[in-house]
Amino acid sequence: MAIKQTYMTASILFVFFCTFGIMNTAIKPFDLFFVIVAGLFFIAKKQNIEALRDIRFINYALLVFISVSLLSVLSSHTLNQGFSYFIHTLFMIAIYYFLSITIRSKKEFKAILWGYICTVLISSLAVILQKIGVIDDIGTWFQGVRAQGFFMDPNDFSPFLILAIILLIEKAFSYQYFSLKYMFFCALAGMVTFVLLAGMSRAAILNLFIVFVIYLFYTLFYKKKVAQVVMLAGLLGAGSFMIMTMAGDSIIHYLSVRFASSSLVLQSYDWDRFFFQQQGILLGSTNLFGIGPGQFELQFSYATHNLFVRIIAENGWISFLSFSAIVLYILFLLVHYRKQEVWNLPVYIFLAVYIGVIVNSFFLDTLHWRYLWFIMGLCTIIINQAAKIKKGKQSHSLV
Repeated sequence: MAIKQTYMTASILFVFFCTFGIMNTAIKPFDLFFVIVAGLFFIAKKQNIEALRDIRFINYALLVFISVSLLSVLSSHTLNQGFSYFIHTLFMIAIYYFLSITIRSKKEFKAILWGYICTVLISSLAVILQKIGVIDDIGTWFQGVRAQGFFMDPNDFSPFLILAIILLIEKAFSYQYFSLKYMFFCALAGMVTFVLLAGMSRAAILNLFIVFVIYLFYTLFYKKKVAQVVMLAGLLGAGSFMIMTMAGDSIIHYLSVRFASSSLVLQSYDWDRFFFQQQGILLGSTNLFGIGPGQFELQFSYATHNLFVRIIAENGWISFLSFSAIVLYILFLLVHYRKQEVWNLPVYIFLAVYIGVIVNSFFLDTLHWRYLWFIMGLCTIIINQAAKIKKGKQSHSLV
């Protein structure tokens, strides 16, 4: 009976996270299902409250962050907008808690990952089929020439793909490097990588580069999989070149424009972003609780393009320090447990992806990205499981 219930739970989670990448509809399927599934899990799982003890530090830091954010609503020039943004932030935090306190088994964890990977593959395939003319434009899958999948913006879509790329590569590395399964998963990783490049997001490409460097370094250093890494590099390079050639000059042209060496990768509008980010820091330094959630765009008619500047400007330095404490705490523990494996997945995968999304957050406001909190939740689950494994080994060695 317990086994049947476990499979049913995993199936629900898989289907639920297959909707994770559909973010271009008025009512997002993931948000709708989240309220239902999270409610059912909270009722059905009795260990939820006990699981909070595993993340005490994060609980306290988030409590400070939420409390100060609520106070900052009172500073809002437009109270309705401030309260709406505050509720949206609470929803993001709820996603984090749903993951970190309810997902306790390998089957549930893998169901979430494969549900997420499926939505990445479906969205990537749709982008490619439209690009090569197999299907007509039946959605908003491109912003001009930039791929945006089932998102509203390429800069949001592209980073969403990165964890899937690394998980597909890790899956490929579990097979012999001349096997069909190895080639199959490498091909899937290559397809998603191409779609990410087609999004032409500079921050996402930097994100991917950082993640690749960290992941491949630890794979070579700890796993000694030199042949797999070399072959992967060749396959990804050849595949990307072939697909880009088939896609025509548009992608190569626009990538070369956005990464022109003469401008050192900076565009003219970047200087506007730097100016408004300075203004955001000044606002946070002169207002204890900031100017209120969602007020920066109203005041300047410009986005911060930086998660941390947004928090400083809208919620003040106390919120910034509490949020930064959470970011650094998770980072420290991921580094600490990087050599371990949890449910057959190396912890350094999540370390690499976590660092990548945090770096991405210096160029885009990611506070309301569902997958920022998704990745933070996954990392928390991995950390807690790694701690239990290490504690179990130490207890066993003393017996």
